[in-house]
Amino acid sequence: MADYASMKVSELKQELSKRGLSQSGTKAKLLERLLQDIEDEKLIADSAGATAEVEADAAAEADADAGSADAGVEAAEDDAKVDGAAEDDAGSADAAADGDAAAAAEADADADPS
Repeated sequence: MADYASMKVSELKQELSKRGLSQSGTKAKLLERLLQDIEDEKLIADSAGATAEVEADAAAEADADAGSADAGVEAAEDDAKVDGAAEDDAGSADAAADGDAAAAAEADADADPS
């Protein structure tokens, strides 16, 4: 950081000009104006850094939430597959039982000569 207090008035005015600030007044006013602008820049930079950090945290949290939601969807899909498989097995068992009953009825018909 430059030692602004030791700068000449012409140097202070040049620095103020770069920053688009007024170049009128005493050396003390020029220095005050310059230092205030530097302080404002730091505050803005700190604020922007804090905002970026908050946004990054929010994005990470949103990604984590999305991952949890995806896991929930996958778990629900897995549950549906298991439920569907159980229904298929139950249907097969019913069909087998129906087939056994039909076979038994056919066997009874073959055995009964009347």
